[in-house]
Amino acid sequence: MKKFTNKNVQKEKNSMIRNIAIFFVIIILAFGLKLWENEIKQKEDSEITDLNTLILSKGENEDKKGYLDVKSIPYQFAVADGVDESYYIVTDGEFLYIAYMDNTEFEKLNNEEIKETPVRIEGITKEIPDEIKEIAIEVYNEGIEDEYKIKNDQEFYSYFGSIYLNMAVSESSTTIMVRLGFFMLLFVGVIGFIAALWRYIAFGRTIEKMDNSLISELDDEMNNPEAFYYEKTHMYLTNKYIINFLGKFTVIDYKDIIWMYSYEQRTNGIKTSQAIRVMNNEGKTYTIATITAMTKAQKAVYDEIWNTIISKNSNIKLGYTKENIKEMKERFKKK
Repeated sequence: MKKFTNKNVQKEKNSMIRNIAIFFVIIILAFGLKLWENEIKQKEDSEITDLNTLILSKGENEDKKGYLDVKSIPYQFAVADGVDESYYIVTDGEFLYIAYMDNTEFEKLNNEEIKETPVRIEGITKEIPDEIKEIAIEVYNEGIEDEYKIKNDQEFYSYFGSIYLNMAVSESSTTIMVRLGFFMLLFVGVIGFIAALWRYIAFGRTIEKMDNSLISELDDEMNNPEAFYYEKTHMYLTNKYIINFLGKFTVIDYKDIIWMYSYEQRTNGIKTSQAIRVMNNEGKTYTIATITAMTKAQKAVYDEIWNTIISKNSNIKLGYTKENIKEMKERFKKK
């Protein structure tokens, strides 16, 4: 089997192999984050601390894993419409605390026997929001003589502390962020790896299906000094062909092109890429010259490719116009 001698064909293959390796490394990094996440969780579980100790600690006490042995049925004092979770006042028999839990967790504690048999709850500590603090003060002060009422933030903190136990969250923000990074890297790595591997396989199979005479002809075309290789758009413009390396090894004869137009991709109204689409006399459409950053230099390359193709075939219909769309539909409807 004859092989291409053109150095840029090998450069494209090397680029594909490099991309496969890069995405494989990203997958490995993703699993590295997963191992780190497990280590963080194990450390958090081993360092779980009772809520009162965390409240009294002088260091950072927010976003820590804490527990509390509840000795009284929780008192619900703040709930939002349509939300299963609520804020409760709880006690360990000595001090008051605030906990945030759902109805299922509350039912586990809604038992008179809890006074004799305390139930342990766990969660992540969070700073008490101002609006929850105000509601807690209002609820606590109901029916209490003025001299025993909570009058300011300092008194509130002496009763409840500055943090509450969020039972709806069992992991710290660090663990959650690391897990998010794991899923993002894994997604990018797997999708990229599959796409890069598919491109490499499709590229190789296309070449394998070519006979020696075609390979020799294309090799001569690409090695011709008049041919031009566009590295950033992964294509060749030779005297006779457009040779596109993206997706797979595609060869388009200028004389077979009947229609060409500019194609843009947009996300939320913002242009993310621009390419050229060409249709041949069999109705097949190819996307070439994809540019993601339309700088002045890239615009010049884009225009050069466009104008070169036009110069090779003056019969090409240009533009995504109503007339051209109608003509192409009628032409291929008859076939």
